[in-house]
Amino acid sequence: MSYMDDCFAGAPQDFLICITVHKAAKVGLATSELYVKVSLDKTSKSTKTFPNSENPFFNEYFVFEFRCTLTDLLRMTILFELKKTQTLVRNLVVGELLIDLHSVWNQPNHGFFKKWGRLEPPIGENPASEEASLLHHGYLQIDLVIVSQHSSLVNSNPNGNEEPDTQSLNKWTVDQDYDDIEKNLLQNPNSYTPSNIRYTIAFYRGFFVRKGNYMIQYRFHPFKGKTPVAKQTTTPVWNHEISFAWMYPSLAQRFLILVLVHEHIKWKCVAEYELSFEEIAFKSIPSLGPTYVHLYDPANALTYVGRILLELRSEDVAEERPSHVILSEDIHGLDESRFWREEVFMVEFLPLLGDHIQTSASSYKISMKLAENTSTGLEGPLKTPAGKFRSAMHSKSFRQDAPYRSCVLRARLPDNRDKYESDYFMIDLIGFMRSELDTFKVFQLKSPQQDVNQAKCLKAIISSILNKIKEGIKEHRFDHEVENQRTPWDINRQLFLVEFFAKLPQELRILKQELRHCFVESLDASVADVVNELHRLVDRITALSNMTRQQDEWPDLLLYLSAGGKEVGVCRLNAKHFLHLHRRELQQNQFTQCWRLKSFAFKALGCIHSCPNCGCSTAMILGCIGIVVERERKQFVSQNIGDWVSIEPMVWKTRVAWTFFRCHVYIHQAKVRPSGEKKHVADSHLRILFGEQAAETDTSPGTLSPIWDAEITFKCITLPGSVDWYVQNPPLLSLEFYNKEKSLADELVGKGHLMASVISGEQFADSAWEEGPLGWSKGPLYKLQRLKHVSPPPLKWVPLARKGAVQAEVLMSAEFIELADGVVDGSKEPILTTGIPQAIRPNVLNFVLEVVFVGLRNYSKSTMSGAGKRKIKIMMGDQVLTSGPSTARIGNSINFLVAYASAVVSLPDQQEYWPAIIAADVLISGLTTESVLGAALIPNSGSFLQRGKTTKCGTQSWAASSTTATTALSVDENDNTGIESSVEVEDTEMEYSDEEEDEEESPAKLSRLWRRLLFALGLRPAAYANRLALRYGSEDMDHSDLIAEGQFTWWTKFYNSMYWKAAEMTHEYKHRLVIFPNELEKQPQFGHLQDWAVPVQMVHGVKFKKQAPPKEDVYATLKIQIKLTPCQCGAWDEGGGGDMIRPWQQPQIRASRRCSSPWPSQCVWLSGCMWCRVCRCARETCTTNPTAT
Repeated sequence: MSYMDDCFAGAPQDFLICITVHKAAKVGLATSELYVKVSLDKTSKSTKTFPNSENPFFNEYFVFEFRCTLTDLLRMTILFELKKTQTLVRNLVVGELLIDLHSVWNQPNHGFFKKWGRLEPPIGENPASEEASLLHHGYLQIDLVIVSQHSSLVNSNPNGNEEPDTQSLNKWTVDQDYDDIEKNLLQNPNSYTPSNIRYTIAFYRGFFVRKGNYMIQYRFHPFKGKTPVAKQTTTPVWNHEISFAWMYPSLAQRFLILVLVHEHIKWKCVAEYELSFEEIAFKSIPSLGPTYVHLYDPANALTYVGRILLELRSEDVAEERPSHVILSEDIHGLDESRFWREEVFMVEFLPLLGDHIQTSASSYKISMKLAENTSTGLEGPLKTPAGKFRSAMHSKSFRQDAPYRSCVLRARLPDNRDKYESDYFMIDLIGFMRSELDTFKVFQLKSPQQDVNQAKCLKAIISSILNKIKEGIKEHRFDHEVENQRTPWDINRQLFLVEFFAKLPQELRILKQELRHCFVESLDASVADVVNELHRLVDRITALSNMTRQQDEWPDLLLYLSAGGKEVGVCRLNAKHFLHLHRRELQQNQFTQCWRLKSFAFKALGCIHSCPNCGCSTAMILGCIGIVVERERKQFVSQNIGDWVSIEPMVWKTRVAWTFFRCHVYIHQAKVRPSGEKKHVADSHLRILFGEQAAETDTSPGTLSPIWDAEITFKCITLPGSVDWYVQNPPLLSLEFYNKEKSLADELVGKGHLMASVISGEQFADSAWEEGPLGWSKGPLYKLQRLKHVSPPPLKWVPLARKGAVQAEVLMSAEFIELADGVVDGSKEPILTTGIPQAIRPNVLNFVLEVVFVGLRNYSKSTMSGAGKRKIKIMMGDQVLTSGPSTARIGNSINFLVAYASAVVSLPDQQEYWPAIIAADVLISGLTTESVLGAALIPNSGSFLQRGKTTKCGTQSWAASSTTATTALSVDENDNTGIESSVEVEDTEMEYSDEEEDEEESPAKLSRLWRRLLFALGLRPAAYANRLALRYGSEDMDHSDLIAEGQFTWWTKFYNSMYWKAAEMTHEYKHRLVIFPNELEKQPQFGHLQDWAVPVQMVHGVKFKKQAPPKEDVYATLKIQIKLTPCQCGAWDEGGGGDMIRPWQQPQIRASRRCSSPWPSQCVWLSGCMWCRVCRCARETCTTNPTAT
């Protein structure tokens, strides 16, 4: 599930269920009229009848429209019924096909394309009947796709930070021979042999917060039923069991449980729970429980309703065609003591300090809830951060003073801590692998060209992962033994995990061997492949840890924050992550977060987003949580909390009173999405908050790619406890991004959080990027270990979101450095300086940015198109390129008089630091008045880099002899699609160093023998060879053999292409049209082709609706061609740059202006650069030569 889908899973959206019924096969009825009925929810549609055929052909298209949440949509099931028409009696159902929308959504592109489904016997049919035994149910070929405006395609890229390949997303992964049923089955029999399974589900009893008449309604489409009613009780007892037979694996595997209560003379659904048979199978048959299932109110996910005790069993059925009917009966109650023992757990939350609290009140209150249990309250005063800010300060903070008070609750729940140890191990392994990969990424930034050393470090990381897995297996973290009876789910899960982690070391060893036996020439590609594979393994283990805990789950732990009598926010946590392990051999290496310092992010109570960074944060609290069995608390306090001393119940103090830190925040640049409710580009600044301190950057003038290059220093931050707490769990800084306009109130663009790097006083002495005088003698592994606590930390992109959508990204980092000497400056005033440290400053190089403005297409707003002349601005880094004025509108298209612009732009040599390219549609209202109509962000700017090419920025000899040039872009007069225009360009005309264009000549000028010799020696470029292949068709074909193109029409080509041999003889004859299964770029003979112009969706604004995803107002498509070519002359600055000079800081000087001094080669104004290419002056007088103007 993508970020947008996951974040808005609980928000209503518009969905289209698109279905195409192609045909049926092997039905077994040759003399009947057949049709297909499609049913979804309460709507059904039917095809036309097809007479007298065992393979009826329908080819009809249906669309079902729904507005609901994604969670509700995925619970629906589509029913395909192949029916036989009969007179005077009910139409006979020949076969049925059931498909859950959840299985469709998990497919690439959210759909199936020309897949065959096996038709099953109708529900409730008696297989012993004569008519049914004679029928062969057959297969049905369908298309089924779920379309949503706010859902994106499934990205199979293992590295989530990279942009997906748009050329490979819209591919339907099916065999080309669609009539082959076995190869295109919806259920592949080779993966798991389908078999008939009898499911048995037992509902024992429940516990609910409110008293009432309770009943359970269940549904496994098309099976439906309900339990008896338990009247006027909070502990209903049903002891009801149901059973039915079905095929497994199947496309219908969702079992829905609804809890109904009788209120106001009607039944009301107070809770619902969905169970997937596939997720509880573990490569075996499904099983679950007995276990408690915790339920929450569907209208308010924070309201705990109760829990029910259920069990699911399954067994193979020997019958070939069992009856599809549901059976129910009453059973005896369950003895829970055979499976677990209940304990009284004490849950304690100790908040130390809080910031970014969105309230105007003067006091706060903190409390907890776990299931039906509520804790005591903790109250205190709130303060406003001191200082002067550009935007209004709506945040407050608090800090507890020693002794520290906590809030406590008690809950009676099953003790399954032994079963959780495998979960803790996987969480710990995931954190370890991510930390090692992050450190390796820093090593790559520091040593970009040392492929051999990178391979050594990567092999060492793989070895450390292998050792960690080996230790986990040795400590029996998976094959644990519990005192109570184990359920079938426990046994299947344990066997599945043991098998998975037994095979995982072999995969890691293969990666290690790949690096060991790789040639040096291809070592860089092998390193990248191994890193991507390790990221994929991290994702697999993460998904495994999230999937394998269906049984014995705990209720969510809710932390509530209120101020002034109003709820400010809530923090929803997985309670089992804070459990204390009672095994002595694991107490020394505590794998859980029990009583570990952690920053807890609070969200607004009305937040419907399920993603962690949705921009709805209302507070950030630093504290500790511990969940301990009440009878083990004394031992826990005495042995496991060495830095804490419990004075009395709910009162604590620390052995180390205070630790003093100096905080540095490094902010380089940002890229802002051209969205929001305002259409003007405004000045922007960033605010950082931690504790009772806050600071802001300077205001960056109007741009969507601001560059600050600033450092903010908090000279004194005092935190309770020892530095080891914060090294293991670094705190989070709160971020707020604002747009500021003169006539309007400041607009909050987005919020976010940044995890700081904590460096102790001992580590600080050896934390510099420089390795010292003896650094050359150290190996790469030693250098890799040093980078785990390097100062200053490397920059990274931090997302800032609002209302569930990412609105901006900031390139920044932060660090806390311990002041070990204890000398502290008492001043709380933060310091803002310009220039981040040289060690992490991006190394800036020069690139030539070329843009061809093709025009605006699909212009949908007539009022905007007739507003007047407009032009397009392309902004990237320190440059702004502008097209010429627009021409008259032709249909829905708008072209521009000047269609070409170029400039030299300064960019970091690391592409991950590159800013986004911004395109703006600007309306020209007068000589000096401009207004922005729309904008677009092009994030993957690295895709426009011309690899293997360089461009001269202008040499002295060339600059001295050249004059202002004019380039005309013209086409043939007979070509109606062309537009003749002239573009005045500057002196620095682009010249390619590889001289590829100069090398290419007309094929008619080369002799046939000489051309063959060049091709055989490989002296011609691949693009040139491909063009010749397309033109001549084969090497044996002479000029006289070419067939006149005008003798054949398009239809002639089409009919000639119908021969199968045409695909093999692609270029033998020009008059033959060849149809390929996908884009030409994917074919070997057309590998050099790429899109000439990039389509960019222009956005007029974004509409934010309550409880709905944001909707962009797209009004046109901008077609542009962008090229980024490295400059052969390199960078102007030696070493690290980072001072990306903004165009608004430069005087507007014409591109054609030249130096009038006797030394014209020493001061030359470049196109769009706005400064001298020698001394970089931006004044009327050159600093190199005073006589220059």
